[in-house]
Amino acid sequence: MRNNDNNKNKNKIITINPATEEILQEYDIISKNEIKEKVKNAKYAFKTWKHDIEERTSYIVTLAEEFSKRKEELARICTIIMWNNSV
Repeated sequence: MRNNDNNKNKNKIITINPATEEILQEYDIISKNEIKEKVKNAKYAFKTWKHDIEERTSYIVTLAEEFSKRKEELARICTIIMWNNSV
């Protein structure tokens, strides 16, 4: 992952496959205030969410189903990440 110096993507962090130079993902750079707001929202959500086991179970089952559907894509991403970390 690297911060791109290109003016077009100056406010983005770009993840690149080092073997092919293919752009895998682009992330917007956010401000400290945006980070604080996201953390605040996550803390609030957790307070309400932690008490509803049925809702949590439903999300976990949905997540597992999505992982199953996308296992080939996720395996490719994991392979790229592991290769990238071994260099």
